[in-house]
Amino acid sequence: MAAFDFGVCMGEASYLASAEQDDNAIITLHSAQPAVDLLSSENIIHRIDLTQDFRSFKESLLSIIIPLRTSYENEMRSNSNAYANFYRLGLIMALAQGHTAAPPDERKQLDLLRAKLLQSQRFIKENLDQIPLNSSLYQETYSLAENNSATHQDRYAAVEKLRNSYRDVILLLPDKR
Repeated sequence: MAAFDFGVCMGEASYLASAEQDDNAIITLHSAQPAVDLLSSENIIHRIDLTQDFRSFKESLLSIIIPLRTSYENEMRSNSNAYANFYRLGLIMALAQGHTAAPPDERKQLDLLRAKLLQSQRFIKENLDQIPLNSSLYQETYSLAENNSATHQDRYAAVEKLRNSYRDVILLLPDKR
């Protein structure tokens, strides 16, 4: 579960940083610290202080986050393939949720949202066969992504519901290190 939650935080922080909302991205990174601490205590990843002041770095926040999230996924994968997969799914779903903020006329953002939703389904089929696909919930979410008249709040809520359904299933899985 901590791996999924950590992936969600890293995906959300990535999206916020890409939208130049660095203050919100930093808050999101800070909120990932309990997941990092738990994964570190289980020897899945090394501990890093995500509560540090990222504003003091010369690089853009996004250029710090992307290598960090890749490094963590690789480290997780070397210690637990299942945890790395949970992390990756959380990351994908958070990025999809970020793309719901697009106004209905922003075709590029909606295209990215649909791509992330499709990526989540492919990833589950290929890597997380223990997670049953809720095809009706997925289809409802994808339909909202295709509907130009849907509000960003409707799309956000639908992706959040889908993301939470994955989280709930992961909670019920036996430990799969």
